Amino acid sequence: MWRNRSVLLCRAEATRDGNVDRIGREILDGFRSNEWTAVDIVLPPADPMPALVGAVSRIERGEFDLVLSIQDMGMFGGGEIDVILARGGARRLYWALDHPYSCWQTVAGLAANSIVTYPTRGNLDCFGRFLRSDIAPVAIAHGAAARDAAPWSKRTIPALFVGNAPAKSPDALRREWHERYPAHWSAVLDEMADRFDPFPSDSLHGLAIEALTARGIDPTAVKRDDFMLLLGSFDAYAWARARLDTIGALRDAPITLVGRRWDGMAGGAMKPIGPLPTDRARALMDQARIVLNILPAWYRSHERMFEGMAAGCAVATTGVDDVDAIYAIEPHAGASERLNDLLADSVGLRAMAEAGRAEQRARHTWSHRVATLLDAVAAAG
Repeated sequence: MWRNRSVLLCRAEATRDGNVDRIGREILDGFRSNEWTAVDIVLPPADPMPALVGAVSRIERGEFDLVLSIQDMGMFGGGEIDVILARGGARRLYWALDHPYSCWQTVAGLAANSIVTYPTRGNLDCFGRFLRSDIAPVAIAHGAAARDAAPWSKRTIPALFVGNAPAKSPDALRREWHERYPAHWSAVLDEMADRFDPFPSDSLHGLAIEALTARGIDPTAVKRDDFMLLLGSFDAYAWARARLDTIGALRDAPITLVGRRWDGMAGGAMKPIGPLPTDRARALMDQARIVLNILPAWYRSHERMFEGMAAGCAVATTGVDDVDAIYAIEPHAGASERLNDLLADSVGLRAMAEAGRAEQRARHTWSHRVATLLDAVAAAG
């Protein structure tokens, strides 16, 4: 079904998120390891047109089977780009790294023959019910590139968390709902908050459906843009709750916190060191024994988990699918004691880290993710 086994990523010199740039390069490497040609065209900010014209020309000549976009990075432009892709017989591959609400306007405008991926199976249900019923998305979890791991004896950071503290408290976010939104929408958001636990089994859109129904609103009658705004507004609250509640429950554990605004929020055993550039923050994994991943549980995939495993760290996370060698954390009484007990068992912790690294290399590289995608597309015809 593939003419050339060739994929193109055409992007600006840098996106707003350095992680997305790096993940883009790693996904292209994943294609190469699956015996595809992967082309990365970077548009220089001073004079992007020559490179862009060259990319368009190559697409129109039929050089590429797939034109890759990752989150908000890649070639966009609606109908004009679709015409160019059709002329060259290429399909759009939109690789999402986040919940469907985050770039919903982008996916809403994709051509019907586009290939779309989301990180979790719950994302697929949200996409199909509220965004596009004419595209069958594929669940492709995050991954990580295989890498060398530092010796266990050199790891002097007991536990590491990389991420900012919320800029606004959950209570402040709830007050904003009542200031910004009509009364019926702020009531729905309050209903979601009253039903919320930072680690629920329900999905974000499932929680919204429950709250709308409880407030006498038919979810199927809600406009798509209103529903996506509802999800985004509540997710900011859930993100703040999950992060603050978990760090608070772990306040007596020796965690190094990398990110903004942790001074004054961290417990006595914690060590906030402020924000660091992405590469420097990732390099700290070579010194860490445990890497923490803290998000609402509907984020059941994140690159931080797999990068920690690849770096030879044990991983503790708030939610996960299809990963074996991992430790679950919840913001309940005794969380610090349980994490400290894990850290005290050096032999067991090292065994967990080694099992995680072996699992990552065997199942969770970007090469595996690309192979899964290609198999799914082939099976769909």
